Amino acid sequence: ALANRELDFWRTGSVQIVGILLGPVLKLVLAAAGFGLWSLILGELVRQCVEGGILWYRAPDRPTWGLDRAILVDTLRFSFPVALTGIITFYYWKVDDWIVGRLLGLEALGYYYLAFRIPEYLMVLRGYFAPVVFAALSRLDGVQRQREGYVLLVRHSALFTMAAAAVALVHGRSLLLHPMVFGPRWAPAVAPFQ
Repeated sequence: ALANRELDFWRTGSVQIVGILLGPVLKLVLAAAGFGLWSLILGELVRQCVEGGILWYRAPDRPTWGLDRAILVDTLRFSFPVALTGIITFYYWKVDDWIVGRLLGLEALGYYYLAFRIPEYLMVLRGYFAPVVFAALSRLDGVQRQREGYVLLVRHSALFTMAAAAVALVHGRSLLLHPMVFGPRWAPAVAPFQ
């Protein structure tokens, strides 16, 4: 957080690059070694531990452990609604996976998951830009300039997202079924993708 506030995106970005490179490689190695589903779980856990360890090592100031009851009460009072919102959001984003898997089976869930993950990468990409945008907006002079910058950002990101959604809707079948992308075998994923 301190690095992002100081516009030192190399410090956090380089760690994310390590995770982006390490995660898939580790998952593939574990899958090839016969870990099956556990390769996804273990690969993700190791990736996050490595990222956290690098950030901890590179942090200019490391927090110390301690407990101040007054701070704890204030923190819980503030964070409980945020945590509850996070739990509800998680449920909102995952309940459809559970329903599809339960009613239609694992094969249908695989197609549905693929179709859902592709557009979700746009949201992941947006998450990488959020610290940059936050830092840039916080550096603008005055609330009015910050508001104008925010409106401009929302307008352009909405246009980009809507353009990508229109392409997916109109050309989704030819995109997914192209032999260089996924191929005809993934035809059941076309409808949920669109």
